[in-house]
Amino acid sequence: MAGPAPTPDRKQPVRPPPADGFGDGPPRGVWLLLGAIAGAKLATLTVVLWLSWSPEAGLLAAVTVWHWLPLAAALLAGPVLFRVRLRRVRARREALRRAEWLLPETAGAEMVAGVGATLPRVDT
Repeated sequence: MAGPAPTPDRKQPVRPPPADGFGDGPPRGVWLLLGAIAGAKLATLTVVLWLSWSPEAGLLAAVTVWHWLPLAAALLAGPVLFRVRLRRVRARREALRRAEWLLPETAGAEMVAGVGATLPRVDT
């Protein structure tokens, strides 16, 4: 017996959208604007240094661009920290899985049928 049959009067609850509009992250327009600003800044810097390569031009570029570096670092820190945390969480989950099933530390993807069981190797 699979359980009670679904009835037409019982519907799945629908989750309402957030009332304040927050929670989905910044809209695409914000990222587009930030990308356009950063791209224009990099393009201008590249053109200036390419057309006038001298110590004075390099110093002028460094003086006028240094305040953008913390913003760039802050924008790049989020995805980098997310990936670092994701790798740590996946490694911890794998360690817990190995401990639960008493798998050796060196077991690879070939151990799928059970503890200690391996699939035969097929060399092609």
